[in-house]
Amino acid sequence: MPKYHVQFLTDGEWAEAQFSATSLEHALARARECDVSGLVFEPIRTPRIVHEILVTDDQGGQWMWRSDDLLLRLAAEDLLIAAKNVLTALKVSYGLSWTPVARDTLRHLKEAIDLARGRKS
Repeated sequence: MPKYHVQFLTDGEWAEAQFSATSLEHALARARECDVSGLVFEPIRTPRIVHEILVTDDQGGQWMWRSDDLLLRLAAEDLLIAAKNVLTALKVSYGLSWTPVARDTLRHLKEAIDLARGRKS
């Protein structure tokens, strides 16, 4: 059985492992099921991007800043649900009488949903 080299990446660290698998897809499936707690993660030696800053004072007051990237990641699931609901509502409302612009918009929305889910449309 072929061996596949796999890298696990976080925002600031990486780890490597090898898996025997029948295909790339099988190796990816095995990697996704892997218990990463046994891997040795090394720091990524590139400039780090700060996504969140929390400032507190002695009285318990706080101020927080979050990057647009982090806010998008935190909202991603809700955005996908909303996009699917919009897609369904437009299909029901317009049926087969869509204008070319509406068809293109819906196609782009479906492609974006599929891409976010890791699927090709």
